[in-house]
Amino acid sequence: MSAARVAFLGTSAALTSAARDNTSLVFEAAGTAVLVDCGGGALNRLRRLGVDPLALTHVVVTHVHVDHAYGLPSLVRQLMLQGRHTPLTIVCRPEHVEPLRTLLTAFRVWARPDGFPLRLVPVELAVGAGVNEGPHPLLP
Repeated sequence: MSAARVAFLGTSAALTSAARDNTSLVFEAAGTAVLVDCGGGALNRLRRLGVDPLALTHVVVTHVHVDHAYGLPSLVRQLMLQGRHTPLTIVCRPEHVEPLRTLLTAFRVWARPDGFPLRLVPVELAVGAGVNEGPHPLLP
């Protein structure tokens, strides 16, 4: 079994530089990975770190500032082009479900027949709050 690791894909705030992309992290363990925030170029940055993009099980979007979410449609499309079929869960605050669904719909990667299942799962902002992947009024 390989060791768990945390790696930064980017450490910049909204204004990037040649050396630093928008803030984003990946948590990897036991052949799976969780991406936290999704600026641009996430797929290539994952590859440079030796993380298989198809190992992503979840993307956590901490908030909907553009530098934390704008790369999500591109990431989803690139995973489609790589032949992904397994679901991808996008975890966010309840009030961010609709803006993220709108973003994914605008770029035509939400609910594509040639795609893979995307699930938007809200988590409340509270100490000890967990991700409930069960039925929710905002989820399809």
